[in-house]
Amino acid sequence: METLFFKTFVWLCFAGLVIYTYLYGKNEEKMDAKVFLIRKIWYLVYLFGALVYWTIHPASIFTEFKNYAITALIFAAIDGFIFLNMYFRKAGKYELERFTKTVSANESLLQDNLSMAKNMLDILNNEGIVGYYGSKEGYLLGLKEVLSSYAEKADMSVNILPFTTPLEKDQALYSYANPGSVRAKLDRLETVYHVDGNDALHPIYLFHDELYLLKISGSRAITEMDCILFVIMAHVYDFAAPPDDMD
Repeated sequence: METLFFKTFVWLCFAGLVIYTYLYGKNEEKMDAKVFLIRKIWYLVYLFGALVYWTIHPASIFTEFKNYAITALIFAAIDGFIFLNMYFRKAGKYELERFTKTVSANESLLQDNLSMAKNMLDILNNEGIVGYYGSKEGYLLGLKEVLSSYAEKADMSVNILPFTTPLEKDQALYSYANPGSVRAKLDRLETVYHVDGNDALHPIYLFHDELYLLKISGSRAITEMDCILFVIMAHVYDFAAPPDDMD
C-alpha cells in the first residue's frame, strides 16, 4: 500500500510538470506571472512527500538522510530547469535567445513609453489646451476633448464615467462578468486592467469629492503608464481652467 502511494505520488508530480509545460507553451506570459506561486507549491509537494515518509518511518531521517537529500536535489534541479529556465551554457543558445527576447521586450516598452510622452508634449506645445467652462457639463466636455485628442494620437479611446452613487457604479460596470470584485478595487482607488479586452478603468476624483472613471481602451493592452499620462493630462486641463465656480 505504501509503495503504491509513493508510485502514484511520483506519477502525479510528473503529470503536473507535463501540464505546466503544456500551459507554458500555450500562454507564456500568464504562466510567467504565476511561476512564483507555482514554485512555492512545488516545494510544498516535496515537503508533503518527505513528511509522509518521515511519519511512516520516523528513524529514516537519520538512517536514510541521503535519500531525502537526493530527492531535494532532484526537486531543486527541476525547479531550476523547468520553472526558472536555467540551462548550462552548452545548451545556452536557448538561454541567449530568451535573454535577447527579454531585452527586446524591454526596449519595445521603453519606445512605447517615449512615444506616449511625445504625443502628450505635441498636444501641449502645438494644439494647446482650452480651459474654459462654466458648468460641470462644460468641464466634462472640455476634459473629454483634451483626453480624446491625446488618445487618438496613441491609437486609444477614452470615456469619462460617473462613479459616485450606487446607480452610477452599477451602470459603469454592467458589462463586467464580476462587477462586485471590480467595484471593490475601484472603491479602493485601484486601477482595474482588463487584458483580454485591452481596456482599463482608472478612478479619479473630479470636483473635489466626486468619483469618476477613465475607461481607456486601445488596440493593445493598457498599461500603468497609459493611465498615468491620462491623469497628467486631466491635471494640466485643471491648471488651464479658470477658477470660476461651477453650477
